[in-house]
Amino acid sequence: MPEEKLAIEGYQKAVEKLSGVDINAIVFLLFLILIIILAVLFLNSLSKKLKAKYQYSKFVKYAKEKELSNEQISILWVYSKKMGRDPFLALEFKSSFEKVIDLYIKDNPNFDENLINDMRGKLGFDVVPSFVPINVTKDIDLFQGGRITLEVGRSFNVVLYDKDELYMYWAITDKNIPNLNVGDRVKISFVRKSDCAYVIEGQTEDIFKESGTVILKIPYTFEILRTHRREYPRIDTGIEAVLGKKIKEDDEEIIKWYIGRILNISPSGARFA
Repeated sequence: MPEEKLAIEGYQKAVEKLSGVDINAIVFLLFLILIIILAVLFLNSLSKKLKAKYQYSKFVKYAKEKELSNEQISILWVYSKKMGRDPFLALEFKSSFEKVIDLYIKDNPNFDENLINDMRGKLGFDVVPSFVPINVTKDIDLFQGGRITLEVGRSFNVVLYDKDELYMYWAITDKNIPNLNVGDRVKISFVRKSDCAYVIEGQTEDIFKESGTVILKIPYTFEILRTHRREYPRIDTGIEAVLGKKIKEDDEEIIKWYIGRILNISPSGARFA
């Protein structure tokens, strides 16, 4: 058949061409290509390792300037990488730092709380200015007042009594204590001075009394709803200043000066007292 004849002729031509090719040359060429591929992969891997080593040395140097210990540096580096984050962010931004520490705490139930608090202090993350928004409930100031609402609709006044690395403890300040149970879902609303209004939700892990006051133990959360009360935040200052006002006296326009203080400022104005 014509098809079989064409196939045989094609096979014969292929054999004739291959017979004229040096097999050793083909093997050498394949070997050379393999060597080139392996060399490229090796150099790429080496480049990544050197880059990582250089980044780590810069990170350590910068962290040492902030007086962090080797253990603290290791925690921030390892858990930043584990989260896929730039470790330098944990040294510069409190929100990044807290997320890294949160993962570290979850992986290490027997963590050293003093070590973490020491880290916060050295990085300047132990205090959040009133005009800076908070990103985690761990940043809520002690004695912050608020209101808790239960799922059934009842609400009562509370104050942040205490906090640690895992939980916040809200004390009920109302005289008539509502019926509460461990596991209840609650919603906490509060207003930070010079900032905005916040709403957070959580579940009561424990309820106990301390000096006759009912305390609710609630875990931290990064889920926070913010509602700005003003277009711009106000920054407290207390700067001494004088304010001039044009007035008419004996048919003559003069400036009357008032001595006082600029209590706070914002992009929209200032408060003078």
